[in-house]
Amino acid sequence: SKSKAAGTGKGKTGASPSGKAKKAAATKRKSPSKDAAGGAALRAAMPSLEDPVPPITDQDYANLEALMIQFCRVPLLAEFSRPLSMLHPELVTVYSKVVKHPVDLGKVCRSVRRREYRDTRAVRLEMWRIFANCIKFHCHPSTREGAIPSFVSIALHLREYFNALWEEYMLPSEAPAPTSKSKSKASVNPTEAAYQKSFKTREERRKKRLVATATTALSSRCLERVASEIESFVDSGGRVDGLDTKPIQSVKEDEATNEDEDYEAVMGALMELSSKLANLANENEEYSVRELEVDLKKCYSRDVFDDRPALRKTFAVRLSRLLGKSVVPIYETNCRGVNQSSVWGC
Repeated sequence: SKSKAAGTGKGKTGASPSGKAKKAAATKRKSPSKDAAGGAALRAAMPSLEDPVPPITDQDYANLEALMIQFCRVPLLAEFSRPLSMLHPELVTVYSKVVKHPVDLGKVCRSVRRREYRDTRAVRLEMWRIFANCIKFHCHPSTREGAIPSFVSIALHLREYFNALWEEYMLPSEAPAPTSKSKSKASVNPTEAAYQKSFKTREERRKKRLVATATTALSSRCLERVASEIESFVDSGGRVDGLDTKPIQSVKEDEATNEDEDYEAVMGALMELSSKLANLANENEEYSVRELEVDLKKCYSRDVFDDRPALRKTFAVRLSRLLGKSVVPIYETNCRGVNQSSVWGC
């Protein structure tokens, strides 16, 4: 009968689990799932504000000032430049209910000039907060009537532009050696690991920008600036800026000497390219980003480096960053669909 089957544990309805089944179920409840373990490992590998970072240096501040000057040339910053209480005093009450930590671009620029930051992470977080506050206010349910959706797009665009400038201005050409010598993953500083990864990320994003701007014709002002940057690169011994602490000749001392003919040949080719760009600017001739990229590669891809791949790589990495710093503003203007006059302030 059905009741007999249920009592013996052989029927489907009301069947009671065996002792082994109970033990297995209890073990399964006690042991953490793979997803939970994976989530904990992922959180442990994520950078945290508690992770130590190096203090900001004088050279960091010099590059920050150059970055902010370039960033502030974008004609989209009127609503971000001063506190909301000065721009829109009628919105202060509702704004303070939504945004708990207001910050404006003027405050960040003043703090950079006064050198009030302890590390570069603090600068980046404050800039991100400017964009995040804008997005939060214009997406909040309580501000739906006064929200302007286009401000969200502007904030996202400015954040992307700032991040691109940061990659080129605040990271040196070569990735530094990790400070932690331990091979154990548990001892690695997640923030340092993310910093090391950012060099590879920069290279990938740089390639995308070069593809997107390949056919863009450079303005005369832009050509003059690139020519000046190349000349400074040669005069400094192959440094894009102060973040490249060593001249190229001292990077590979076993391969390069003061009378290095290969080195001098590359520097001579770069000076010829600088003169060519200056002449193109004076004659107002058309010259594209792709042509500039090709001409830069020709300077260090000649036969002189056939048996010296390390030295060739050093030139390639540094000149790639020199080009990258020039292309970021051009890419930004292309995204807005305007010409380069707003980039170079003319």
